[in-house]
Amino acid sequence: MWTEILLSLIVLVLLACVSSLKKPSGIPPGLWGWPFIGVLPSSDIPLGNQVSELRKKYGDIISWRMGSQLFIFFCDYKMIKTVFTRAETADRPPYYSFKAFTEFFEAGVGTTNGRVWVNNRRFALQHLKQLGMGKTHLGEAIKQEAQILVKDFKKQLNRPVDLPWSINVAVLNVIWQMVAGIRYDINDEKIIRLHKLLNDALAAFDGPVMWLDIYPNLVNFLPFWLRTKLGMNSIYENAKIIRTFIQEEVLDQHVKNLDRDNPKDYIDSYLVEMEKRKNDPESTMSMDDLTYGLIDFFGDGTSTVSATTKWTVFFLAKYPEIQKRVQKEIDSVVPRDELPSLEHRDRLPYVDAFIHEVMRVSSVAPLGGPHANYAEMELDGYRIPKGSVLIGNLEACHKDPRYWEKPNEFYPEHFLDENGKFYVRKEGFMPFGTGRRLCIGEALARMELFYFITALIQNFTFSPPDGEKLSEEKSTAERIFAFPSSFKMMIAERT
Repeated sequence: MWTEILLSLIVLVLLACVSSLKKPSGIPPGLWGWPFIGVLPSSDIPLGNQVSELRKKYGDIISWRMGSQLFIFFCDYKMIKTVFTRAETADRPPYYSFKAFTEFFEAGVGTTNGRVWVNNRRFALQHLKQLGMGKTHLGEAIKQEAQILVKDFKKQLNRPVDLPWSINVAVLNVIWQMVAGIRYDINDEKIIRLHKLLNDALAAFDGPVMWLDIYPNLVNFLPFWLRTKLGMNSIYENAKIIRTFIQEEVLDQHVKNLDRDNPKDYIDSYLVEMEKRKNDPESTMSMDDLTYGLIDFFGDGTSTVSATTKWTVFFLAKYPEIQKRVQKEIDSVVPRDELPSLEHRDRLPYVDAFIHEVMRVSSVAPLGGPHANYAEMELDGYRIPKGSVLIGNLEACHKDPRYWEKPNEFYPEHFLDENGKFYVRKEGFMPFGTGRRLCIGEALARMELFYFITALIQNFTFSPPDGEKLSEEKSTAERIFAFPSSFKMMIAERT
């Protein structure tokens, strides 16, 4: 009997191998490779760059089998807009790394699907807007953080330094005051440590644990020592430390001091709504869900803005003539005894164009967030199988000559009209993604970038240390965010 079972399994495996040798008909052109292996990406070149090379051969829609997963990459702005506005593409793929970070709870906003995601996104958008996201009065809170950031930068003058970690804490304080009614000292060691743990977790997503994303069934067969080597334990432990901090130092205090008639922040509003809907079968609210939603805010609410701010300093130092021009424009509009604010924005067109050009060239989320289609679909005559991983190559759009006069140069004039007035290009520009998974914090992020960047431009001049050149090369392993390579900076105070 056992012999028959073994032979049957061997036959099934052989049949699976033979059937997967041939690329299915109807799917977009691209890479198929060997059964169970596919074609693995290079670890020495950013994935977005590899996709852009494939685009030259296969066009704007590319299939690529990696491991047991079929990836479909979209490289054209209009196609990305079309694909990600469709209801069937709103899911996140069931990546093991995502599940591991939330300790296998279906919770939060960033990686959930279905009813949990719809409920959480709707609640977050509604209440963050009520708390001021995108509204002018929030600018005063951001300006205060910008003033504190400027003071911290003044401690780093006239010597080669890494950019201060205070950038991350300043950005975190803005969202954290709305969400939790808390702000931290800009050099708070505990918060800096937690933020670094979160960055380590993001780095782990880009590390060997990605093998479990492209071979999702492999985890059931891995011994403990190999899981540790792949970085799985690092994700578990970092998530546990961050979750414990949020539960013990943030949520417990809110539960203890909750005034149900006067919720003062996002957490209070969630707790009140959760109590109201405790007997509602459609509700997905829970303390675990709230905890991981807060971790989403803690991470996603800071990563994009802080990374873009770092890129801004990089480009100011790399292009000193542009730096002089943005400084001159701010000086002509804003008195030196006050920081720039939204009331000055209409008179700072080149500064606004500069900030948007930083977003275009840096493309801090070069491939956006991965999507998955919960139903088979057709696009441009191609068949997209159910459960494919769908990725929009946003960086390709940001460097597409169909939309940009000088796609491979840093050229703020991309965002100025013939009269020198600032305007946001709609076509070819999507730094916050698009469609149903559009970043819910876009309005807040745009305000933060304006306040923080203009404050730094007004008060400092940035340059590389003597004899050093700044390279625009990005980290080669990033799947989620593209940070500038490590660099030293000279900071001089403007007087």
